[in-house]
Amino acid sequence: MKVVSVTTTLDEKEYLVIRENNSKFRASANVLFKYEIAPGKDLSTEEIKKIKSNASEDRLFNALVRLITGRLKTEFEVIQYLKRKNVDEDKISSYLDKLKDLNLLDDKKYVESFVHDQNLKSPISKTKLIFKLRAKGINKDIIEEYFKDNTLDEQQSLKKLIEIKRRQSKYKDNLKLKAYLVRNGFNYSEVNKAMGELDQ
Repeated sequence: MKVVSVTTTLDEKEYLVIRENNSKFRASANVLFKYEIAPGKDLSTEEIKKIKSNASEDRLFNALVRLITGRLKTEFEVIQYLKRKNVDEDKISSYLDKLKDLNLLDDKKYVESFVHDQNLKSPISKTKLIFKLRAKGINKDIIEEYFKDNTLDEQQSLKKLIEIKRRQSKYKDNLKLKAYLVRNGFNYSEVNKAMGELDQ
């Protein structure tokens, strides 16, 4: 059955393909190009099935790209997202490979970015950083490699956090502040040292 028209969808993210029997389907520019879809093109039922499958995969991949470019994601987070979408295991590997080829998925870069952003926003201990990274599914070898190559000045982070917290009324009390810092993974003696140096 022949294609009678190809127009952009209302959201302009895809194209709407209309055939002679007035049946319609959506497809990306990639799919249109791959199957050379244009008015007058005759499409068999088998071709339509393949095109719709490709269009669906394209749509999911574009959603993945938007998800990752909005905020960096770990490989584990992407896998969980795809599993929620009921994507087959072999397809998951294919999506991961495509994202890695485009440099959109890299757990090593994620760790660098996460540590940098966390220290800018609200410094935390190395212990807490490692805990948070592990919770995001980062392989412990990648984390160990990062901290082997990048020394973290915990005293500097600790002092910065103390100064931030002392601006809050509930942490004016040194005992409460110490308890908070120790709960967040800082060594008790290091906390005493940092607070002592700041109070001089």
